[in-house]
Amino acid sequence: VFGLIFLINTIIFLFIGIIIPYYKGWCTGYFGLYLPDMSVVKLLFNTAMPLAVGGILSYAEWEILIVFAAALGPAEVATWGLLGSIWNVFESTTSSIGSAAEVRCAYQFGQGRPALAKLSAYKSMFLSVL
Repeated sequence: VFGLIFLINTIIFLFIGIIIPYYKGWCTGYFGLYLPDMSVVKLLFNTAMPLAVGGILSYAEWEILIVFAAALGPAEVATWGLLGSIWNVFESTTSSIGSAAEVRCAYQFGQGRPALAKLSAYKSMFLSVL
């Protein structure tokens, strides 16, 4: 039942996000396959692939360790799962602070105030040390 709901939801968002803009003419210059310089595409993939592997490994780390903890027993698996959830909260908090600092500095730069952007960056670094 949930799989069918997910499929219907995906089709609706496909329709809203791709088909309607295509027929409205909003994507005129974006759907062409013209790539004049393949070296740029090659550089993109050569840069993105190691980053993607690193991202996959960092997110799969807890799940792999849960499999290893399963050899110890069910209590260890439950404990490791709880510790993973707690660690996720801390990781999300630090990531959120970093994203907010990034947006704040970019906003100050966009307003033409590099001194305030520098001050925001310094305050962000101070918060990261706390």
